Amino acid sequence: RGGQMRRMKLLRPDDVSVRLQLSRAATYKLLSSGAFPVVRFGRSVRVDERDFEDWIETRKVTSVPTG
Repeated sequence: RGGQMRRMKLLRPDDVSVRLQLSRAATYKLLSSGAFPVVRFGRSVRVDERDFEDWIETRKVTSVPTG
């Protein structure tokens, strides 16, 4: 085919946990909340790295509220 297939990098929950500096339990809660799309196969859960990065981008703020 003429189009080029995008190579998807899938992150494991532990990868997400490290990147967000969250506990394992908090990470699984976030993944099960539907905050961003996940890929499920059997009992395994993975996150497309691009979806994860897009999710991070939508949460960036220019200032942090004080007190």
